[in-house]
Amino acid sequence: MKRIQTSYLAYSFFFQLLFWVPIFYEVQRLAGLSEPQIFTIQSWYYFAYFVFEIPTGLLADRIGSRACLLLGGIILTAANALPVVSMEYVPFFVHFLGIGLARSLLSGAGSSWAYTMLEKQGATDQFRVLEGRARAAGLAGRLISWPFAPLMMRADLGMPYALSAIAAALSLVAAWYMPDEKTRSASAPKRRSAIDDMKTLTKSIGTHPLILPVMLQGVGVFVLMRIVLVNLYNPMLTGSMIDIAHFGWIMSCVTGVEALIASMQTKLLKDRSPTDIATFTTLLMAFCVVVMSYLNIYATFAALIGFAAMTGVAGPVQKQFLNDVIDRPELRATILSVESLVDRLVCGIVVLPLGTLVADGRISFALVYAAIAVVSIQLLSHALIRRRMAT
Repeated sequence: MKRIQTSYLAYSFFFQLLFWVPIFYEVQRLAGLSEPQIFTIQSWYYFAYFVFEIPTGLLADRIGSRACLLLGGIILTAANALPVVSMEYVPFFVHFLGIGLARSLLSGAGSSWAYTMLEKQGATDQFRVLEGRARAAGLAGRLISWPFAPLMMRADLGMPYALSAIAAALSLVAAWYMPDEKTRSASAPKRRSAIDDMKTLTKSIGTHPLILPVMLQGVGVFVLMRIVLVNLYNPMLTGSMIDIAHFGWIMSCVTGVEALIASMQTKLLKDRSPTDIATFTTLLMAFCVVVMSYLNIYATFAALIGFAAMTGVAGPVQKQFLNDVIDRPELRATILSVESLVDRLVCGIVVLPLGTLVADGRISFALVYAAIAVVSIQLLSHALIRRRMAT
């Protein structure tokens, strides 16, 4: 059990240690990219993530989740190293596509590996705790590193990317230390074809009353999280008249709050309905986004703190809920990848017009637009889950 926890936490820590996140928007602007180019890259990142999700989920279920985590670490290392070599539009575009592929390899495989290993130990009730701690571990690395991102950028534009590549390489070491979840014996039946798996997957998702609504609920939680903390973070702080020198430590504070709440959320929400938790926290997140739209220094900072606290609650709860309703363990990684697929598709659609809005100086409208879109999705999913649970 200790090896499972240690290796998973270490992998989460190093894989998510991306030094360039707080300042990539400014780096790309200094490299000569326009706002539409920057947001086009981000939109294509989500669409690439969408395309990669099903194949990587099927791959994880066939070759093993641990093998996919190793492959993801290799690709992430290469993707982070690319901007060190060249900072032009095409290298940045390929860099983000590589990040999308690497994270799609993690998205289903990581949770699937952890849940499967805990299931073998008869401790699936500990999954939410481990997932919360893994989230906190990933955030802790950012908490330590992100305050220095602007200093790194000013010393050398490529330094944040080089350090991210080193961190990704260390995630490979952690994945190598992970025990293999595959225990198939020589007498086990032959693995079915990918086409058979797709048919089973489609049937399982289509006939299960809760899987699709719970996936849709995850869209409400994760899309708003990514849009605010990744896509609109830099323009929002700039619009709030906050100097770039403060971007790192502000994100560090935000991350610290999320990490703290993620690590203790099971104590705060014991015996609460997961769908109620997800819906309530998403509505509070949307309220915080509306407050951010005022682009006032103090209001923006306070709203970011509140937003981070809600994401620390919602993330682990949503992952536990989806894992609990999956009734085909042999397709767990693929089904988890389908949730991420829907998530990234919606992200790509929502992010696409943001470049034009930001270029036109309409950051406040962009924030409100994102909040309204996500709340609509969340309320729909909540109604569907309640209706199907009642029947």
